[in-house]
Amino acid sequence: ISFTHIDEIRQNLCKKNKNRFAKKKFSFLKIGFFTVDEKEIRWTKKSSAQNKKLEYWELHISQIGKYDYPFGYIEVHKKNISTFNFSKIKKNSFFAYFDLKSIDFPLIVRCRKAGDQMLVFGNASMTKTIKNIFIDEHVDKEQRNKVPIFFSQNKILWAAGVIRSNHALVHESVHEILEILVFPFD
Repeated sequence: ISFTHIDEIRQNLCKKNKNRFAKKKFSFLKIGFFTVDEKEIRWTKKSSAQNKKLEYWELHISQIGKYDYPFGYIEVHKKNISTFNFSKIKKNSFFAYFDLKSIDFPLIVRCRKAGDQMLVFGNASMTKTIKNIFIDEHVDKEQRNKVPIFFSQNKILWAAGVIRSNHALVHESVHEILEILVFPFD
């Protein structure tokens, strides 16, 4: 069973009962929060200043493995620097590498929130809001809530498919690498 299956069930139950969270009648599904294979997934409906409905989602990655998120799946691998080929690192916006020693688990993966800021890659002192980064990188408005944003220690590491931060950079003195691969459905 995947997030997609449970979300379809939730949507159908909510449509029939006109209760967005359907907590009382369908508490066995723990709508609004549930655990699948020890991977926590949360979502709620929130409205923005323009009264548009936004789907909020959050995933906690506590160990190496494969994880589903609402718009695809994520693979997390640990690599030893002695067997890692630095020439393999290419500019692919859905693959990222981090210094494992600088990362604290669980990693939080979620959609954007108002006010999210990150330390921009290549500039150790420049922070930018995710909103401005998405505008600068020409991310479609419809796609912005689908972009998985990775956090460690409440710092943004990476907005998958868009930009990487300046945290947990890989260099020659690093012994272990955290490799994160994102495979979006569309």
